[in-house]
Amino acid sequence: MTRSGTDEAGRGSIVGPLVIASVLVDVKGIRKLRECGVKDSKKLSPSRRRALVPFIEDASQSCIVTYVTPSNVDEYVRRRRKYMTLNKLEAEVAAAHLRFLRPSVAYLDSPYPIPKVFKRMVKGALDGMKVRIVSENRSESAHVEVAAASVLAKVRRDELVGELRARIGDFGSGYPSDPRTRRFISDLISRRERPSFVRWSWKTVDRLVRPARYPSSETSATK
Repeated sequence: MTRSGTDEAGRGSIVGPLVIASVLVDVKGIRKLRECGVKDSKKLSPSRRRALVPFIEDASQSCIVTYVTPSNVDEYVRRRRKYMTLNKLEAEVAAAHLRFLRPSVAYLDSPYPIPKVFKRMVKGALDGMKVRIVSENRSESAHVEVAAASVLAKVRRDELVGELRARIGDFGSGYPSDPRTRRFISDLISRRERPSFVRWSWKTVDRLVRPARYPSSETSATK
């Protein structure tokens, strides 16, 4: 029996791609992942995450990584319809991964607070493929295959963000809560620049363009 794990990195960022990764493992591969210390990427240092990648790839029967561009994220977020925005996009990518990997059981880290809703989204995009789906919040803490996917997604996204930072300069963490990132976006707006590496559908942009509409300076992403 094979099991897959799926997780993402960069969901809440306003700069750079959303990266979604999945791994396919058997019982032997699960044991290898545990032995080499794979766990939730947030609990590992950047250097440790990078060091684990070859071990994850060796333990897995197959891996797949999808890079979702900011413009694609914007396309979904701007729908502003329940169940049809960013969660829907992630469900479609997760389903595409499952169709490629063909696991017996699929473990998903649900971005939606009600995991069964995300499970229903994924199943609806599977085109009739039969697979047992286990959708949970914070699944990377409970299932090593999801933790492995979280490490792959985080490392691959960090690589792309590092390349972007080397090309355009320091923009902070890329997340809306970072004052440096907000200043960077404000400068782009003041210069009337709209580069493709920014998610222009985020509420952060609207707050910076029309601050009088918002009583607080706090910023958050539209999910």
